[in-house]
Amino acid sequence: MRPSFTGFECCFCKKSIGAEGEAQSVVLTATNLSDWSSDLEEARYQQLFAHIACLMENWKGRVSWEAGVLVNSG
Repeated sequence: MRPSFTGFECCFCKKSIGAEGEAQSVVLTATNLSDWSSDLEEARYQQLFAHIACLMENWKGRVSWEAGVLVNSG
């Protein structure tokens, strides 16, 4: 079961992400690469929450985000 978004905040703007904003938000999971590549059951990870708009505006990586994948169609 996935966690409720109530009480979480965007890692970029620090504003609250409530249930009403769930469709415009994403969960980013950072995993220790050595754990992940070793296929450990107890890999270390951290989940970060973000508004899609904040992610698109603040992402500085070389890999671009595909907005169509992130937008909730339902």
